[in-house]
Amino acid sequence: MDRTLPVLKVHLFGAEKITYGDTPILGGRNSVTKATKLLLILLYRGSEGIGRKKLLDDLFGREELANASNNLRVTMHRLKKMLVESGLPEYEYIVAKDGMYYWN
Repeated sequence: MDRTLPVLKVHLFGAEKITYGDTPILGGRNSVTKATKLLLILLYRGSEGIGRKKLLDDLFGREELANASNNLRVTMHRLKKMLVESGLPEYEYIVAKDGMYYWN
């Protein structure tokens, strides 16, 4: 069975827009969430990845958080849930290795 999957389209310049086939992943009120910001950071950094400290600073730098590491963990969970709910196949899209985070 040869099944063609929809295409993930990412527009990072101008008005950010991410769609999977015809399903919008980013847009509307979702565009301001931490999970969406995390997705954009990971996509922008690509295979180069981003260090944990820089990622925490980019996501939560201006906020005083009691536990930034826990907030990152929660944000990662929300992003993974958002991707699955958008129809993307279950897959390990975000990889954390040696203090770096990558979009896979």
